[in-house]
Amino acid sequence: MLNDEKTQCELRDKECEEFDISKCDDYTGNVDERCILDSSSNKCKLIRCQDLSSSECSKFITRHRDQICAPSGNKCEFKTSCSELSKDFCEKVIFSNEGYKCSYSTENGCEFLSCEDLESNCGQFVPLDPLYKCIPDKEDGGCYLEYKDCEELSKGQCDLFNTEDNLEDVGKRCIEDDGKCVLDSKRLDISLFLLSLFLFLF
Repeated sequence: MLNDEKTQCELRDKECEEFDISKCDDYTGNVDERCILDSSSNKCKLIRCQDLSSSECSKFITRHRDQICAPSGNKCEFKTSCSELSKDFCEKVIFSNEGYKCSYSTENGCEFLSCEDLESNCGQFVPLDPLYKCIPDKEDGGCYLEYKDCEELSKGQCDLFNTEDNLEDVGKRCIEDDGKCVLDSKRLDISLFLLSLFLFLF
């Protein structure tokens, strides 16, 4: 007798290895694991803090301010605050929130800083990612994080601006001209249209 039952489909989260290599960090599985690009295989790979060597701890991008993967002997382990970190490692911590960082000073040692925690002097907070700036919130007071304009980037950083989202929104590439970052005078509308047409046809 033929089996009339239809195959059931189900929705499931992608595994780390199934992500496109440019989107490994989009994986949001177990809180104690991260999905990173493995340069040897050129694929996304799942890692755990405690499995990394002490020189690799900064590969574990920190999603929470109280879960920092830091060196401990030859391996890595979780620390619960920036104040537990050594001077050498303090400013190597990478948070998934660009408005967070650990910062070292001789007066205070290693301390946690957040753009949004500042009430004034927003420019004192310099994000680790050069694409961002901490600026005053004129309506609500305090500070918030925002993307830099092309012209605000330094020499050698212009191409960082050319993300898929920025190219779509602005319609121009950020290029270096006479040692400064400027928007290219040519619009991308035609080339983007041709690219879309090509992808549609093939």
